[in-house]
Amino acid sequence: MTKKISLLQLLLDSGIQYRINISHVDLSSLIFPQESFYNQLQFINVLARNISLKNIYLFQSNFSYSILDDSLFLNSNCSYADFRYASLQRTDWTNTDVTQAIFNNANLYQAKITKEQLAKVQSLQDAILPNGSTVAV
Repeated sequence: MTKKISLLQLLLDSGIQYRINISHVDLSSLIFPQESFYNQLQFINVLARNISLKNIYLFQSNFSYSILDDSLFLNSNCSYADFRYASLQRTDWTNTDVTQAIFNNANLYQAKITKEQLAKVQSLQDAILPNGSTVAV
């Protein structure tokens, strides 16, 4: 499992492709120990629709400019993560910590995320909320 995520990280860091398509990949079986370097994953500009991220520690990870529509972020820690300009339509954030996460210009349309969770984020500037309204600042 560690080899798979290392290969994915290598591909992302190498810039081989403008977008790497990992749609429909279930990453929930991978182990991300809190003390490992995986807690700062760089998923910038990744096409990853319908992925499953369950019980994973993603502290300070960067998902900016990625397309993660229809994905699950369940029972995970996404605190201090960066979701700027990410498409997060119809995502499920059940029991996920988004404390101090950045959602500027993100699209959360029809996402399952509570008002309590959104109240803890660092910023929602120009984001599209689950109900379709936008946050104007």
